[in-house]
Amino acid sequence: MLLWQVTRQRLSSTGKGSKSMTKVLQLIYNWGKGGFESYAATLVEKLHNKECEFYIAYSERVPMPELVDTLKLRTFCIPMRSPYDLSAARKVAKLCRELSIDTVHTHFIRERYVSAFSRFFGNKARLVYTSHVVFDKTRLLKFTNRIV
Repeated sequence: MLLWQVTRQRLSSTGKGSKSMTKVLQLIYNWGKGGFESYAATLVEKLHNKECEFYIAYSERVPMPELVDTLKLRTFCIPMRSPYDLSAARKVAKLCRELSIDTVHTHFIRERYVSAFSRFFGNKARLVYTSHVVFDKTRLLKFTNRIV
């Protein structure tokens, strides 16, 4: 299910119509200049303060796109040393509670696993994963993807 479909589903199921925006945390390792970045930037630009309220949590500090400043998005640094970084998962859970995040949107395996592990620390937000990587999966990766 795509993020905008999740948003529409949530709005219609709560009966709140467009008055209630979905709070979305875009969890990213770093924001470069590739395809994912174009996708995320377009998504944020089209939906921010219309159907969703976006927040950005990143691991590595790189120059953020102008869009972050233009839309006045709040950003948070959460270092993620590996996909199994429980310290990062704890911080994601805490941030989601503090901001009342409805959905955590991830794009790569590191962030996906960190967000999944954040559930062990009380994160109740829906997890949405948009895969941007095509490669042969190892048995271990296939197994862990089924769990997550």
